Amino acid sequence: MLESLDDAVRSLATALRTGDADRVDRAFRGVARSVRALDGMLAGLGVHGADLDDLHQELLGRLHDELHHGAELVSPRAWLRTVARHLACDQLRRRARQATPVAPERLAERSGVYALEDVFAREREEHEHEQRRAQLHLWVEGYVRAADALRPPRGHHVRAWHARRIEGRAIADIGKELAEPGETPGADCVSKWVQRGAELVRALAARDDDPVRAAALRRATA
Repeated sequence: MLESLDDAVRSLATALRTGDADRVDRAFRGVARSVRALDGMLAGLGVHGADLDDLHQELLGRLHDELHHGAELVSPRAWLRTVARHLACDQLRRRARQATPVAPERLAERSGVYALEDVFAREREEHEHEQRRAQLHLWVEGYVRAADALRPPRGHHVRAWHARRIEGRAIADIGKELAEPGETPGADCVSKWVQRGAELVRALAARDDDPVRAAALRRATA
């Protein structure tokens, strides 16, 4: 049975404290298997299947360094999700800088198959969509911090909105991740978090000094 991500990370932390190399190796392989639970989120951010292994390795390296230096992760899954998002956004930005698309008419001229123009247009549209999604995620991180500064904190509402509307995650998964210890929020409760998060994003956008960011986030909550 596949170990949960939280349990796998805690097993690795315990193994590192013992200094038993075999135990550390087994625990690390367990985390490597369990971390694939994040693949759905990464795919939603625009990470291609061929790039997932590289991102996994970088994520595992970050986790090993964190635990090796004695860090105590209260919520390993949440920590990994945050780091994975940042790595995915970095990867998308690198891909955007390296992209050198060929004009559609050149593709058609070289191949003699004009259908390739449609392929180029579709790839360009997907590329632009990935860039918008990555940029939106980075902006929302700032809005979460701004919402957390409110009284009482409401950052988790913005997180719920982002997870549901931008990442397309299931209500049940959002409830499990954002619930307080001992809390089991139902679907109606999480849906209200999502709705309240959208309201907060619109309110923060109305006061945002960056008109481009504000307009993008207003469109996302429409």
